[in-house]
This record gives sequence, C-alpha cells and structure tokens, in this order.
Amino acid sequence: MSCPHVTSGQPIFKSAPLLKHIHCYNNQLYVLSQINETHSGSALLIWSSFCTTCGAPFTTTSGLSSATLGRRCKSHRDGTRVRDIHPAAQGKATAKKHSREQLEKLWAECTNAGGITDRQLYNKKVAALNPLDSIEDML
Repeated sequence: MSCPHVTSGQPIFKSAPLLKHIHCYNNQLYVLSQINETHSGSALLIWSSFCTTCGAPFTTTSGLSSATLGRRCKSHRDGTRVRDIHPAAQGKATAKKHSREQLEKLWAECTNAGGITDRQLYNKKVAALNPLDSIEDML
C-alpha cells in the first residue's frame, strides 16, 4: 500500500487532494473519504475523523478553501470549546480493556508445545476481540 499524502494547517487546497489524503488540523487527523461535485461544479470534500469528545467516528465536509473542519460527532456539536482531545481524534488507537482470563486464554492458544509464543498471532487475536478504533481503520 502506498503512503497517502499528508498536510496540516488550515484546509486550503488549490485542487482536490486524492482520496485517503490525511490532513492534520488543530491536532486532529482527518482522512479524505469522498469527493463530490456541487451544482456550481466546485469540489465538496468529505472528511472522516473521530469526535474529540467521545472518539466516535464521524464525517464533516469542506470546500477546497475552508476556514475550519468539524471537530465532533453530531451528538457533541454543542459549540463548547474542545479542551482535551480524545486519543482517537489524534490518530492514536484506543484499545478496550479485556479480562485477564481472556488474555491468558489467547496467550495459551498462541503458545506451542515447546513453550514459545507467537506474539504476532497473539496481537492479531487480541485485536480481533475488540477492533481498534483509529485513523488507520479509515485508510
């Protein structure tokens, strides 16, 4: 997979970026998920990100030249200033807690008769228990 293009600052573009373009604005990551054309023929960019309040995925739109991008999901758009940004909005994966018994069972499943554990397989199985919510999931 090729590396997508990454920009930061105000979302101002001379031409429409490619899909999967990553833009960082106010310490929040956005992934360009769709490009539509308006009635006037200009580009309407649809960005995917994670809510700075709860970490839920959401979409926001902009033109090629926009003063800002939305920062929160629909249920948290109350206009209050964002102080603490949810880790998912910064592109950091947020893993959910698993019980010790669940993890020990997975560890045993990934350990062979010689007592050697396949850590990659273990990590994949843990991730499958509860998928990570991150910007990488959008790419």
